Amino acid sequence: MTISGNYFTADDGAPQYNYYDNTIYVPCLTFTVVSTARVEHNTCNNAWDIWDATQAQFPSSDYPNTAISDCGNTYWLTTPVNGAAADPNSDGECS
Repeated sequence: MTISGNYFTADDGAPQYNYYDNTIYVPCLTFTVVSTARVEHNTCNNAWDIWDATQAQFPSSDYPNTAISDCGNTYWLTTPVNGAAADPNSDGECS
């Protein structure tokens, strides 16, 4: 499976109510029972990482994930929220 070219908003809270705005806690994607995946060229605003297996409904120890790769993605605070400046991170270019 390939997940490519998407814009995700993974923010936690509601900035319009000053409720945990700019809280970088939620992963962009979670995987469960994935044998092969490529995550590339996505933007994950307010996500603390590109993908994770531990924040899914079932722990990764129950359903291990293998062969998941990521590249060319941008994450963290990619656009300003409630006065906080953008501060994006990247997972590196694809080869």
